[in-house]
Amino acid sequence: MAASAYIGAGNKFSVITRKARPPFERIKTIYGEEHSKLIKNKPENHQPQLTKIQRADLKKKVEGIVRSETRVRILTVCLSILITLVIFGIVYYLL
Repeated sequence: MAASAYIGAGNKFSVITRKARPPFERIKTIYGEEHSKLIKNKPENHQPQLTKIQRADLKKKVEGIVRSETRVRILTVCLSILITLVIFGIVYYLL
């Protein structure tokens, strides 16, 4: 397979040619899990339609899960930056 992109020194061809991740993939997964929890007690041949209230509750629950995951991710990045700055400060102070 020939590619027109210049790879350059140290770059991997597999990184350049990989496919992009579909947007909102995680939200779709969370929604599917929560939806299956709502209808798990129903028979297999009967697919119940969610009411407007159930849809609104499900949407709020999914938004809360996504918001908490984002909060954890942001907190992790901030904490790692803070730790890095503290380590650099200690090293600078000792030198």
